Formats: sequence, C-alpha cells, structure tokens
Amino acid sequence: MPPTNPMPNLPQRPRDSHKGTYGTALIVAGSDRYTGAAVLATEAALRSGVGRVVVVATPVVCQAIRYRSPEAIVIEGDTQKGVLSGTSMADIGDLCTQYSVTAIGIGSGLGAVDAGLYTPIMAICERESLPIVVDADAIVPVYNHCVNRPLPPQRLVFTPHPGEYRRMVGLTHGAPTPADVACVARSINHIVVYKCHRSFVASDQGIWTASTGNQALATAGSGDVLMGMITGCIAQGMGTVEGAQWGVYLHGLAGDYAAKKWGLRSVLARDICDSISDAYAQVADH
Repeated sequence: MPPTNPMPNLPQRPRDSHKGTYGTALIVAGSDRYTGAAVLATEAALRSGVGRVVVVATPVVCQAIRYRSPEAIVIEGDTQKGVLSGTSMADIGDLCTQYSVTAIGIGSGLGAVDAGLYTPIMAICERESLPIVVDADAIVPVYNHCVNRPLPPQRLVFTPHPGEYRRMVGLTHGAPTPADVACVARSINHIVVYKCHRSFVASDQGIWTASTGNQALATAGSGDVLMGMITGCIAQGMGTVEGAQWGVYLHGLAGDYAAKKWGLRSVLARDICDSISDAYAQVADH
C-alpha cells in the first residue's frame, strides 16, 4: 500500500550513481552492556540505502558490528567503564570531513556517558548545520542543550518513546497529546518523532501520523532500528522532516512484513531489519 499521508516521493537511484551519491551516515551508539543497540542501528542504516555507514563505538561493540555488518566502517573510541568517554568525539569534525558525513545518529545504547561527549557533536551541528537524529540516552542532554542554546532550525530529530519524552520535557504525570508534542517541537524549532502504537512526526509543518506498523514493533531494539533508518534516509539527502516521515513509514511497513512471517508475538528487532528490503520493494511498486 502506498502512504496515505501526503509525503514526498522517494529519491530516485540513477543508473550512473555510486556510493558517494547516497551519502554517509555516522552512528555513535552502543556500550559494552548494550552492544545490540549499535548493531541494529548500523544494519538498519545500511538497509535504508545510504552509501556508507561509519560507526564510533567501544571496542566490544565494534567487534560485534564487524561480525554482523562487515559493510560498515568501524572506529574504536576511547572508553571508560564500558562506555564511550568524553574524549571519543574530540576529533569528530575531522572524522566528518574525512568521510563526507551527511547525517549523524546518536544515542542508542550509549549508557551513562560523560556529558562532554555531546559537546563536539552539538558544535558540528551549529557550525556545519549537519542533521542529527537523537535517540535514547542522548535525548535529554541534547534537548537541554538546544533549549539553552538554540541550534540551526530543523536540524535535530528527537525519537523518544513515552518514557523518554516525559524525561525530556519534565512531564511528571499523564500522557501528551499530539498537539502537546507539536508544541514542544515548535518551541525548540526541531522535529520530534513520538514512538507509540501509532507513531507520529511533529514539526513546523504540523503533525504527520504513520499509517503503517503494528504491536509487533513493541519489542526491544525496535527503536534502535528506527534511529538507523531515519539517519540513513536523511543521510541520502532527504530533508529532516521528509527523512523522519519515510523512516517511520518504512519502519512500520517492515514491521508489518515481519509480523506476517513471524507473527505478532515473535518478531525480533533483527526481523524488522531483515524486512526493510520488503518495505522498500512495496513502495517502489507504487
């Protein structure tokens, strides 16, 4: 089924293109405790169609990625007690230049890292207007940063689930309405992808609700897959709103395919990754 919500068309892939045509995603994710988060985000970004994926992670995580996704470029960062240290991103500017990075995804499985880890990344966003997808452990510190020091508009895509959203905005009780989330997105002038039973994208363009997805997506690692997909879409040249919409739509559609094969109860996040190609194939048919 084609998207029922108004969305731009997927970018074409010309016959004379090469990997540089489709951008480079930089993924900063994972820790020794949460190796799978980075593995899933990396594979999802690769499956999204991006030309290259570069990953900065702990040595333990890098080893797992080398095994699962040998197509990725893995860079071992400095660590402290199994998580990336604040010095890991000291050379991120040079890294982005070296690999011509077009979008960054950060947060999945990082754990309790030093707040200094985020400072160089925010500086890159401010200086180069590089789009950044912000997930999991990175959501609160990056949100606080952009509240206190505005960044170039519409560059950040936050991807909180309900618990992360409450921590992000300091909500102590109740559940936000889509209008509440849209108000927050407008107040910081960035994008918020609210992950729930019917995920939606809130931006300065209003509220866009996904028409795909099912309860099989309520499984560990599903959000890491979404982060990788959105980062990969944006890295290919989509705008941040467009990339968020397509990432959410395709993630849900991949979940629909996975549920058909494995059932609503038995879908794993890796199954969603394996179904991304099915989702793209269906969209291409329309």
